Amino acid sequence: MVSDVTELARDVQMLMDERDIRRLLESYARAADRKDAELKLAMYHEDGYDDHGNWRGLGHDWSRQRASARFKVVWRIFGNLRIELDGDAAYSELYVFMVAQQPDGRPETHFQVLGARFLDTLARRESGWKIAFRRFVVDWTAVWDSQELHDPPHSAFNHGSSWPTDRVYQVAETPEEWLAEPEKFGYVRGAGKKEETR
Repeated sequence: MVSDVTELARDVQMLMDERDIRRLLESYARAADRKDAELKLAMYHEDGYDDHGNWRGLGHDWSRQRASARFKVVWRIFGNLRIELDGDAAYSELYVFMVAQQPDGRPETHFQVLGARFLDTLARRESGWKIAFRRFVVDWTAVWDSQELHDPPHSAFNHGSSWPTDRVYQVAETPEEWLAEPEKFGYVRGAGKKEETR
Protein backbone atom coordinates (compact mmCIF):
# COMPACT_ATOMS: atom_id res chain seq x y z
CA MET A 1 0.00 0.00 0.00
CA VAL A 2 2.81 2.38 0.92
CA SER A 3 4.60 1.59 -2.32
CA ASP A 4 1.40 2.28 -4.27
CA VAL A 5 1.03 5.70 -2.62
CA THR A 6 4.70 6.47 -3.25
CA GLU A 7 4.39 5.46 -6.90
CA LEU A 8 1.24 7.54 -7.29
CA ALA A 9 2.91 10.56 -5.73
CA ARG A 10 5.88 10.13 -8.08
CA ASP A 11 3.60 9.89 -11.12
CA VAL A 12 1.63 12.97 -10.07
CA GLN A 13 4.86 14.94 -9.57
CA MET A 14 6.06 13.84 -13.02
CA LEU A 15 2.81 15.04 -14.62
CA MET A 16 3.03 18.37 -12.78
CA ASP A 17 6.65 18.84 -13.86
CA GLU A 18 5.78 18.08 -17.47
CA ARG A 19 2.81 20.46 -17.30
CA ASP A 20 4.92 23.28 -15.86
CA ILE A 21 7.65 22.80 -18.48
CA ARG A 22 5.10 22.69 -21.31
CA ARG A 23 3.48 25.92 -20.11
CA LEU A 24 6.87 27.58 -19.85
CA LEU A 25 8.00 26.57 -23.33
CA GLU A 26 4.68 27.38 -25.00
CA SER A 27 4.75 30.89 -23.50
CA TYR A 28 7.66 31.70 -25.83
CA ALA A 29 5.28 32.09 -28.76
CA ARG A 30 3.36 34.85 -27.02
CA ALA A 31 6.50 36.43 -25.59
CA ALA A 32 8.33 36.59 -28.93
CA ASP A 33 5.42 37.21 -31.30
CA ARG A 34 3.88 39.94 -29.12
CA LYS A 35 7.33 41.39 -28.32
CA ASP A 36 6.66 40.93 -24.60
CA ALA A 37 10.17 41.22 -23.13
CA GLU A 38 9.05 40.68 -19.52
CA LEU A 39 7.40 37.36 -20.33
CA LYS A 40 10.46 36.28 -22.30
CA LEU A 41 12.81 37.26 -19.45
CA ALA A 42 10.75 35.13 -17.04
CA MET A 43 11.53 32.00 -19.07
CA TYR A 44 15.27 32.00 -18.33
CA HIS A 45 17.26 31.60 -15.13
CA GLU A 46 19.52 34.60 -14.43
CA ASP A 47 22.50 32.67 -15.77
CA GLY A 48 20.50 30.95 -18.52
CA TYR A 49 22.35 30.76 -21.84
CA ASP A 50 20.85 31.03 -25.33
CA ASP A 51 22.49 29.87 -28.57
CA HIS A 52 20.51 30.91 -31.64
CA GLY A 53 23.45 30.24 -33.96
CA ASN A 54 23.58 33.81 -35.26
CA TRP A 55 23.51 35.06 -31.64
CA ARG A 56 24.97 33.57 -28.45
CA GLY A 57 24.82 34.89 -24.90
CA LEU A 58 22.67 35.16 -21.78
CA GLY A 59 19.00 34.47 -22.27
CA HIS A 60 18.12 37.72 -20.51
CA ASP A 61 20.22 39.69 -23.01
CA TRP A 62 18.50 37.85 -25.88
CA SER A 63 15.12 38.67 -24.37
CA ARG A 64 15.84 42.38 -24.07
CA GLN A 65 17.07 42.89 -27.62
CA ARG A 66 13.68 42.28 -29.30
CA ALA A 67 15.11 40.17 -32.12
CA SER A 68 11.72 39.93 -33.85
CA ALA A 69 11.27 43.71 -33.94
CA ARG A 70 12.72 43.97 -37.46
CA PHE A 71 9.78 41.99 -38.84
CA LYS A 72 6.34 43.48 -39.37
CA VAL A 73 4.64 40.34 -38.02
CA VAL A 74 6.02 37.06 -36.65
CA TRP A 75 3.91 33.97 -35.98
CA ARG A 76 5.18 30.77 -34.35
CA ILE A 77 3.37 27.45 -34.21
CA PHE A 78 4.69 24.76 -31.87
CA GLY A 79 4.42 21.10 -32.70
CA ASN A 80 5.92 17.94 -31.23
CA LEU A 81 7.30 18.27 -27.71
CA ARG A 82 9.42 15.64 -25.98
CA ILE A 83 10.38 16.07 -22.31
CA GLU A 84 12.81 13.88 -20.41
CA LEU A 85 12.89 14.42 -16.64
CA ASP A 86 16.07 13.86 -14.64
CA GLY A 87 15.45 14.99 -11.06
CA ASP A 88 15.77 18.78 -10.94
CA ALA A 89 16.90 18.85 -14.56
CA ALA A 90 14.95 18.20 -17.75
CA TYR A 91 15.74 17.96 -21.45
CA SER A 92 13.19 18.98 -24.07
CA GLU A 93 12.91 19.08 -27.85
CA LEU A 94 10.22 21.41 -29.19
CA TYR A 95 9.41 21.71 -32.91
CA VAL A 96 8.56 25.19 -34.21
CA PHE A 97 7.21 26.52 -37.52
CA MET A 98 7.79 30.25 -37.91
CA VAL A 99 6.40 32.68 -40.48
CA ALA A 100 7.71 36.25 -40.53
CA GLN A 101 6.26 39.02 -42.67
CA GLN A 102 9.07 41.24 -43.89
CA PRO A 103 9.31 44.82 -42.59
CA ASP A 104 7.86 47.86 -44.30
CA GLY A 105 9.46 48.47 -47.65
CA ARG A 106 9.04 44.86 -48.80
CA PRO A 107 5.87 43.56 -50.49
CA GLU A 108 3.08 42.54 -48.12
CA THR A 109 3.13 39.11 -49.78
CA HIS A 110 6.83 38.46 -48.96
CA PHE A 111 7.36 36.02 -46.08
CA GLN A 112 10.35 34.34 -44.50
CA VAL A 113 9.57 30.86 -43.12
CA LEU A 114 11.53 28.23 -41.27
CA GLY A 115 11.21 24.89 -39.54
CA ALA A 116 13.30 24.54 -36.41
CA ARG A 117 13.63 23.00 -32.96
CA PHE A 118 14.38 24.31 -29.49
CA LEU A 119 16.71 21.98 -27.61
CA ASP A 120 16.39 23.07 -23.98
CA THR A 121 18.11 22.02 -20.80
CA LEU A 122 15.84 23.17 -17.99
CA ALA A 123 16.58 23.42 -14.27
CA ARG A 124 14.17 23.46 -11.33
CA ARG A 125 15.36 25.97 -8.74
CA GLU A 126 13.60 28.07 -6.09
CA SER A 127 11.90 30.07 -8.86
CA GLY A 128 10.61 26.88 -10.50
CA TRP A 129 11.38 25.37 -13.91
CA LYS A 130 13.23 27.72 -16.25
CA ILE A 131 15.66 27.47 -19.15
CA ALA A 132 19.31 26.94 -18.19
CA PHE A 133 20.63 26.29 -21.72
CA ARG A 134 18.79 26.74 -25.01
CA ARG A 135 20.04 25.80 -28.47
CA PHE A 136 17.96 26.84 -31.50
CA VAL A 137 18.45 24.39 -34.39
CA VAL A 138 17.12 25.36 -37.84
CA ASP A 139 16.26 22.37 -40.05
CA TRP A 140 15.09 24.27 -43.13
CA THR A 141 14.33 27.79 -44.41
CA ALA A 142 12.37 29.21 -47.33
CA VAL A 143 10.86 32.41 -48.67
CA TRP A 144 7.26 32.68 -49.82
CA ASP A 145 6.54 35.27 -52.49
CA SER A 146 3.27 35.84 -54.28
CA GLN A 147 1.63 38.63 -56.21
CA GLU A 148 -1.76 37.40 -55.03
CA LEU A 149 -3.36 39.20 -52.08
CA HIS A 150 -5.52 37.41 -49.54
CA ASP A 151 -9.28 37.47 -50.16
CA PRO A 152 -10.85 38.93 -48.06
CA PRO A 153 -8.04 41.45 -47.56
CA HIS A 154 -6.07 41.69 -44.33
CA SER A 155 -7.82 44.95 -43.46
CA ALA A 156 -11.12 43.07 -43.10
CA PHE A 157 -9.98 41.13 -40.02
CA ASN A 158 -9.25 41.88 -36.38
CA HIS A 159 -5.53 42.71 -36.22
CA GLY A 160 -2.92 41.62 -33.71
CA SER A 161 -0.30 43.92 -32.22
CA SER A 162 2.46 43.82 -29.62
CA TRP A 163 2.61 44.00 -25.83
CA PRO A 164 0.85 45.66 -24.04
CA THR A 165 -1.90 46.64 -26.50
CA ASP A 166 -2.62 43.29 -28.14
CA ARG A 167 -6.06 41.92 -27.23
CA VAL A 168 -4.50 38.91 -25.49
CA TYR A 169 -3.54 41.25 -22.60
CA GLN A 170 -6.94 42.95 -22.35
CA VAL A 171 -9.89 41.56 -20.37
CA ALA A 172 -13.29 43.25 -20.46
CA GLU A 173 -15.22 43.38 -17.19
CA THR A 174 -18.57 42.76 -18.90
CA PRO A 175 -19.83 41.21 -22.16
CA GLU A 176 -21.22 44.62 -23.09
CA GLU A 177 -17.76 46.19 -22.78
CA TRP A 178 -16.25 43.38 -24.89
CA LEU A 179 -18.90 43.87 -27.60
CA ALA A 180 -18.57 47.68 -27.56
CA GLU A 181 -14.79 47.74 -28.03
CA PRO A 182 -13.81 44.91 -30.40
CA GLU A 183 -10.53 46.64 -31.25
CA LYS A 184 -9.42 46.46 -27.60
CA PHE A 185 -10.53 43.35 -25.74
CA GLY A 186 -9.69 39.67 -26.20
CA TYR A 187 -11.52 38.14 -23.24
CA VAL A 188 -14.47 38.66 -20.88
CA ARG A 189 -13.83 38.26 -17.15
CA GLY A 190 -15.99 35.73 -15.32
CA ALA A 191 -17.96 34.61 -18.37
CA GLY A 192 -18.15 31.06 -17.02
CA LYS A 193 -19.99 32.20 -13.88
CA LYS A 194 -23.16 33.18 -15.70
CA GLU A 195 -26.04 30.77 -15.12
CA GLU A 196 -27.67 29.34 -18.19
CA THR A 197 -31.25 30.34 -18.84
CA ARG A 198 -33.77 27.64 -19.56
